[in-house]
Amino acid sequence: PLCAYYLSFYDIFKDFIEYAEEIADADDGPQSSLEEAIEYCSSPQAQQWQGAPAEALRNVLLDARKGTHGQLGPSDAEWEQRLKALEQEFESRKTLSTATANGKSSEEEEEAEMAGGSNDTDSLTPETEDDDHEGSDEAADDEPQPIDLGMYIGMFRTAMEMVGEEGHLK
Repeated sequence: PLCAYYLSFYDIFKDFIEYAEEIADADDGPQSSLEEAIEYCSSPQAQQWQGAPAEALRNVLLDARKGTHGQLGPSDAEWEQRLKALEQEFESRKTLSTATANGKSSEEEEEAEMAGGSNDTDSLTPETEDDDHEGSDEAADDEPQPIDLGMYIGMFRTAMEMVGEEGHLK
């Protein structure tokens, strides 16, 4: 339903979803329904949904939310739980990726945090070292960065909150 909401309330979403081209330009395909929705809705094909088609889709979503649609129910139009599930998946992937990049398992990472390595004078935080040498690691800038799904989740949630505040979901 994420794409359906985006298309139905395109005039609101276009003001909140930024950096959509990063998803379209990514080396790999969309990894979630949210990425698929953003990629499609920022493509030229989405223009065919303007006007009457958007209104018809909006009516289907609203009927499904109320449970008055013949084939779709409220769970089919539910967006918040889907966004929360994506957020949890994103956070767990990010944690796993960070631990892998540091060469530690998530258990080792937790043990290190619990041990309180903050008294270790030999360890400098990467931020301290990077501040002294800004811009010196140009090779890392050339590597493709993963999509910040958390940022897009926040933008989508904000757009949906605006849709609700404007009274469109009644």
